[in-house]
Amino acid sequence: RLNKKLEIVGVVATMYDARKVLNREVVETIIKYFGKKVFKTMIRDNVALAEAPASRKDIFEYNPRSSGAKDYLRLCKEIIERIETEEA
Repeated sequence: RLNKKLEIVGVVATMYDARKVLNREVVETIIKYFGKKVFKTMIRDNVALAEAPASRKDIFEYNPRSSGAKDYLRLCKEIIERIETEEA
């Protein structure tokens, strides 16, 4: 209604913990609803992502080797790939 040109490129699951049944069920539900719009990369729940803002740093400055940094880097690459594919 407000922005008719707005287009969703994709949906991201965050704070994901594969060990938790609820997390897996939520992702399954999201995939059923949004289908191919759901990015394959999921941002895993980890302490570094919670600590970085308190240090006034992004995750790449705070702990570039953390699973959070790796996940966000992977997501960025996936977003770029999806946009380039859609433009082609």
